[in-house]
Amino acid sequence: MLDVHISGDYDFEQVENFVEERVMVEPKVQSQQTTLEPAYVAETVEKAEEWLSKIDGLVKASSTKWLFEEEPTALDAHVVVFASTMQAEYVGRGAMLPEAVKAFARRTTEGREWVEFEGRWMAS
Repeated sequence: MLDVHISGDYDFEQVENFVEERVMVEPKVQSQQTTLEPAYVAETVEKAEEWLSKIDGLVKASSTKWLFEEEPTALDAHVVVFASTMQAEYVGRGAMLPEAVKAFARRTTEGREWVEFEGRWMAS
């Protein structure tokens, strides 16, 4: 249940927006808290390892910088973001990544396409 106390001079539209955002976010937070149980984490790690094994095979089989073509695909973008997130200090799951996937993510984030993407994203 959301409990909001209002005192003083406030922009009620901002308060209303805040309350709407809290109402939308609160169930997600509660859902995340229940999904962090050990059995769920173990199941999720197992699924991630299976997926990473498939990606490892694609990286090793690729004859180009990217997984399938001379230009990046949506899967390339997903793999790079996933690998980067897993290696981030706040996640701490970089050890799950096969070496070929780590190298792919590192090589990709140092490339022109990624730098251009980051520049567009940061500018927006």
